[in-house]
Amino acid sequence: MWQRLFLMGVLCRRLDSIAQGELARTVPAFLADFEATVASGALYTAMATLPLDRAAQLDAVLRLAGMLLNRSNITPRFVECIRAFTSGIGNGPAATLDSLTAHYSHAHDSYYAPFFDRHPYILENLLMNTIFRCRFPFGREEMRAGTIQATPDSPTSLTRQFALLTAQFALIKGLLIGVAGYHRAQFSTAHVVHTVQAASKHFEHHPEFLNMAHVLLVESGLDGARGLAILLRNAAPTAPSPASPEKYAPSPQAGTAV
Repeated sequence: MWQRLFLMGVLCRRLDSIAQGELARTVPAFLADFEATVASGALYTAMATLPLDRAAQLDAVLRLAGMLLNRSNITPRFVECIRAFTSGIGNGPAATLDSLTAHYSHAHDSYYAPFFDRHPYILENLLMNTIFRCRFPFGREEMRAGTIQATPDSPTSLTRQFALLTAQFALIKGLLIGVAGYHRAQFSTAHVVHTVQAASKHFEHHPEFLNMAHVLLVESGLDGARGLAILLRNAAPTAPSPASPEKYAPSPQAGTAV
């Protein structure tokens, strides 16, 4: 799935380049060539070299999840979700990004991945719902106002919309990995539904969340192709990357930290 998502990002970047006059191709000709290239499997070899960095991925998930924890209307359902997530990745007063990444990797490999290997349609449906709901790749507000643009800095560029889709998916996936680590062998579809519903209501109903998420990606250097691959890819176990011993102190609202 992460490879298919990554190919969507390549498609968006190339279409933006055509719209901005940087790539001298017609859209129909490009789409035909892109389809043929994907079918040939040539891009999959290149994708195998993309980075697998769970420490950087988890750090981004923690920062995304922590964006709106100071809201006054945080719901008990979301607090329960955050507590399960942080417990599942071994959060505590002495936690560092290294220790959290070790627990996060174990939760992914032992509980999250086996569950979704058995139920792959769940993430497919989640992504399709997000694509339709967000009017990907143009954006809800721009589709409603009829103001689609194609400039490099435009908030409606296809590349930016893909980055936002990736951020939303990476956040939900990261939360589910932690929740899977909390429930272990009992992790079920009920826990998935609870997590997705709680997180969606908390983040997507906030008008500034997507803009805040995009700023975070840019500031973290995760808005480019390699950075977005880090957010998407959990394909195989890897040792945590060297990271600062930053503490994730407990949150007064949730009782645990993100």
